[in-house]
Amino acid sequence: MHDTPKPIQGSIGVTFIVAFKNPDGTVRDISAADSLEIHIKPPEGSLVILPAQLYTDGTDGLASHLDQAGVLGEFGCFQIWGLERRGIAVIPTEVGTFDVESAPPLPLETNLSPASVVTVTTVVAPIISLA
Repeated sequence: MHDTPKPIQGSIGVTFIVAFKNPDGTVRDISAADSLEIHIKPPEGSLVILPAQLYTDGTDGLASHLDQAGVLGEFGCFQIWGLERRGIAVIPTEVGTFDVESAPPLPLETNLSPASVVTVTTVVAPIISLA
């Protein structure tokens, strides 16, 4: 983990970015994928499957999802991974993790968090970065 700000419980507008890698650690070109998904497993909740799109053109192996549904309803350690579907092949990334911090309750009219970016690189250790 890096010393970057962590997303806060209840955040809306978080962008999840997952890097797809080949077994040898090189970038996997996902530009020809039939579909992409980002799977998020909260500490206590059920698995959430989010549709993903190419972050750029796919040759960099990056897929993303801008969360408007409030996936981060819990705090603690979340698991995250990507899934590429190409023909009959289903190709997952490695599982990464990121932490979500608990936030004190705020008055309803100010309970909005600034948009964040959670970037998970799945080679050795996940990289979490928030903008």
